[in-house]
Amino acid sequence: MSSTERTQDWTFICVMTLVIWLAMDFLFGTYLMHKLFAERISLERAYRIGHAVYHHDLTPNFDGLGQWGPIIYRVCTDSNGFKTSCEKKEDQGKNFDIAFIGDSFTEGVGLPYEETFVGQIARARPDWKVANMAVVSYSPSIYISKVKKYLAEGFRFKELVVFVDVGDIQDDAVIYKYSDGVVKARHSLTAAQKAGNLAYFLFPVTTSTFLVPYALNPGPLPDPVHFLEPHYSRSGWTTNEKIGGFGEIGVNGAITLSLDIMTQLHELLTSHGIRLSVGVYPWPGQILYDSSESRHVRIWRDFCEARCAHFFDIYPAFFAYADRFGKKEAMEKLYITGDVHHSAEGARLIAEHFLIKHKPVE
Repeated sequence: MSSTERTQDWTFICVMTLVIWLAMDFLFGTYLMHKLFAERISLERAYRIGHAVYHHDLTPNFDGLGQWGPIIYRVCTDSNGFKTSCEKKEDQGKNFDIAFIGDSFTEGVGLPYEETFVGQIARARPDWKVANMAVVSYSPSIYISKVKKYLAEGFRFKELVVFVDVGDIQDDAVIYKYSDGVVKARHSLTAAQKAGNLAYFLFPVTTSTFLVPYALNPGPLPDPVHFLEPHYSRSGWTTNEKIGGFGEIGVNGAITLSLDIMTQLHELLTSHGIRLSVGVYPWPGQILYDSSESRHVRIWRDFCEARCAHFFDIYPAFFAYADRFGKKEAMEKLYITGDVHHSAEGARLIAEHFLIKHKPVE
């Protein structure tokens, strides 16, 4: 047999193998993926829901399991859909001393309520009635929309504490659009995203082989640029205002947009006699490449000067830890392994600083 014939035979075998594989994937792939991964994927879907006004929320009165990367943990919400202690899930009504709002860091992904910084604060101050309104991927656009709706429904807080995340600036610029009290996605799916969804629908096993780590370990998909690199856009903007990923308005335009929305939130709260406080904390990227006087800190400290009851700057506590034990240990101890989110120890530092700085709720 000539080399040309052998090549033709191998080509035929490879093509037929691929055709058979794709045919089997098309016929049985969905069933197989359901058997292998449905239980893990459904953990998060069980309590994360869409919302017509402020995009997404948590299911009220939920008691079950959540998953963040490899971490499976118990999640409970109260009758309002606020993450709460699984031991104290009673109806809390609509009146609270203090409400927290933020994104995944304030929700406390990967941690049971008692280990989140909101949970640690609530445990330390049993005399306070505390609400945690935070949910994954929130930003100022959603903060104002959600708070506005809850106030219209008769909820009252003596104080609202907004923990503005480093990633919020990008979210307001490229993901969400706030208009007339409603938050919507800025962009529909791209052609590439639609094609990817179709490929997964037709050939789920084949498509998933390109995302094996995610398929085996469901969680946030990795950015093409690792979050510990200085040019990771979601955190790198604090040291590089020319960094990409912020659409046509760029970093400075995105900052202006978030400040404008937060100003509107302050005005809304003032009209209801509610005081506003703001807090900031660093991502790993800030520990590695920024300083305790980060642009993130300066922006919200200046914003708070004439508007806030408190400004909770957590940066010094994290940088002091890194100075004492080294940046490597700070990464290992204060953040979930392989993740930007805080560990229980990182949450403890936030709660500790908050409780020291906070003046009593009148």
